[in-house]
Amino acid sequence: MSQPGSQGGTPQTTPQVTEPSTQRARWRRPWVITVAAFVVVAVLAAAGVTSWILMARHAAEQVSTRWRLVNCTKDALDNSYFGHPVIRSRPGWRCGLVVTVRNRSGHDIHTLGVVGGFMGTIGGAEIKGLSTQAAKIHDGVVGGTNFPGGEVDATWAVEMTVPAHSSRHVDLAIAWRQSGCNGAGRTTFPGWPIVVFKVLGRTHHISAKQALVLKTFDDPHDKAACRE
Repeated sequence: MSQPGSQGGTPQTTPQVTEPSTQRARWRRPWVITVAAFVVVAVLAAAGVTSWILMARHAAEQVSTRWRLVNCTKDALDNSYFGHPVIRSRPGWRCGLVVTVRNRSGHDIHTLGVVGGFMGTIGGAEIKGLSTQAAKIHDGVVGGTNFPGGEVDATWAVEMTVPAHSSRHVDLAIAWRQSGCNGAGRTTFPGWPIVVFKVLGRTHHISAKQALVLKTFDDPHDKAACRE
């Protein structure tokens, strides 16, 4: 006599349902969590870096510089040219230069140097930068920072902290270059000088919204220096 639920005397077996391995699922779970955590950290880090860069840029945009000539030799200054100071480039002239750095941002800044274009040791104009007690001139490298221009430009080492919402001054000097070339007219240095500084670990530079004008004369000394 067959058992209930069987046919032809053959017993029926109950189907077995295989469940996923609990141990394997547990083994995969930490990897999923690790990858997800890495993605979250990467996104947060990228957002943090972007925010930091934008914050530094915003602070840099609130830094400005101006300058004025002081203690010039007799007859060195001429009438202004479109509102810009003019130096009469006659042999032996010399002027002091007071550069002001104003920081309107909410972060302290640290200046690295001031760059005067074409005023370095091999600059070709009738003007050169001079070291002062406040700032020595280096050719292109100050405090490990490379400045463009090298020996062509004068780079004053000006390392000072300008606190938030304040200004600081530095005394520089410029003078006649005997070997310089001129065009018997006016040589203009727009956006001069350039101040290089750091804020929030980022390096930036700003130019003064002024121009220095050199009124030159056709003297015999310039023939060797001028190139056609």
